[in-house]
Amino acid sequence: MFLSKTGQRIKTVANIELMITQTGLKANVRGSVRCSPHTFRHYYTVKNVQLGQDVFTISKLLGHSNLSITQTYIQSLTNEQLITKVLEFSFLKNLE
Repeated sequence: MFLSKTGQRIKTVANIELMITQTGLKANVRGSVRCSPHTFRHYYTVKNVQLGQDVFTISKLLGHSNLSITQTYIQSLTNEQLITKVLEFSFLKNLE
């Protein structure tokens, strides 16, 4: 839930988008970075994958009906980031 400056609930998507855009401008966010609710969801998804959360859980938390929708969010991960995650959770580390 988002609140206005007066503490009232913001009810429309357009007003939420406007508030986020204005906040980004006031915070001097670079012009190449888009400030929007979608950007927040993308960041949330990528960060959770980087921290080791499984994609299935993230997909459910985002309310996606299909895993392929969630996969579009994580396409921006670099090969190096993916390799780091694979090595971190590899079963080979636990072999004795």
